[in-house]
Amino acid sequence: MESKALLVLTLAVWLQSLTASRGGVAAADHVDQLVKCSHERSIHLFIDSLLNEENPSKAYRCSSKEAFEKGLCLSCRKNRCNNLGYEINKVRAKRSSKMYLKTRSQMPYKVFHYQVKIHFSGTESETHTNQAFEISLYGTVAESENIPFTLPEVSTNKTYSFLIYTEVDIGELLMLKLKWKSDSYFSWSDWWSSPGFAIQKIRVKAGETQKKVIFCSREKVSHLQKGKAPAVFVKCHDKSLNKKSG
Repeated sequence: MESKALLVLTLAVWLQSLTASRGGVAAADHVDQLVKCSHERSIHLFIDSLLNEENPSKAYRCSSKEAFEKGLCLSCRKNRCNNLGYEINKVRAKRSSKMYLKTRSQMPYKVFHYQVKIHFSGTESETHTNQAFEISLYGTVAESENIPFTLPEVSTNKTYSFLIYTEVDIGELLMLKLKWKSDSYFSWSDWWSSPGFAIQKIRVKAGETQKKVIFCSREKVSHLQKGKAPAVFVKCHDKSLNKKSG
């Protein structure tokens, strides 16, 4: 315990001296300062892992940032995830790998990652680009409402996967709400007839617990319309991913 406290104090003093040394930085040194800021952030994350070792942040191995943002890399099979900082699990690897995670803006930095998969159904072919949505998660411990996300494209009879995260531990997921937001500008086509899709189920995978949960519409099929009331889905099935992970 004393060694950890000493390490935290040493790092804090180092950060303070680094910040003080920035005074009067010339514009030509901005690139160097960006590198220093990146390194400084890693020190903050390490200090956080010492102060909050009972709740370490988790990072996930992924081939690219794009794949991570789609929520495709939240598997912990074969050492694909690891704790960040002091409580890291030592793993032998033949080659280095990239690890990704989201963080809060301030300490404690830990967040909770979720992959969401939605299949948009419909009888008429529709395609919309850069659509804004909000999703709300409700659990046994807390809730996180109106989490914004944007899908680059939404088309009829296609499945989309994306990553969201919460700053609080929701606990076991019980219910979610999905809202399709109106455009910030006025649209005559949306005024005459609001576009919509049919959704039966929404699949959610929690990175930190490695559980998959399936949420079903209360009405067997929910009709999600742009700018209208959110669709409500309740948990209808879940399973542990200890044996099988996707």
